Amino acid sequence: MGDKPITVLLIEDNEQFAKLVSLYLQKHEAAKFQVTWKPDGPTGLEAIQDNGSYDIILMDYFLPGQSGFEVTQKLYDRSIQIPIVFLTANLEFDLVL
Repeated sequence: MGDKPITVLLIEDNEQFAKLVSLYLQKHEAAKFQVTWKPDGPTGLEAIQDNGSYDIILMDYFLPGQSGFEVTQKLYDRSIQIPIVFLTANLEFDLVL
């Protein structure tokens, strides 16, 4: 993949889980990851300036104040089309979109 790291925006309110995700990505030998952690939707939205801001967004579905789905809708309203992977420990399959 070259020397350029894959830039990841991690929007996750649980700091311990965010550290764990970042640690696992850092251990991946086939690619380098540069992880930026934001604890909630508003700070995550502030971090995203345009479509080139990050290569991928890892987002908790259950965030304080607004859900990951609501944050995603705001990104789409701004025409931001960075791929998003939702993370959740919730076992409700009704969340699948």
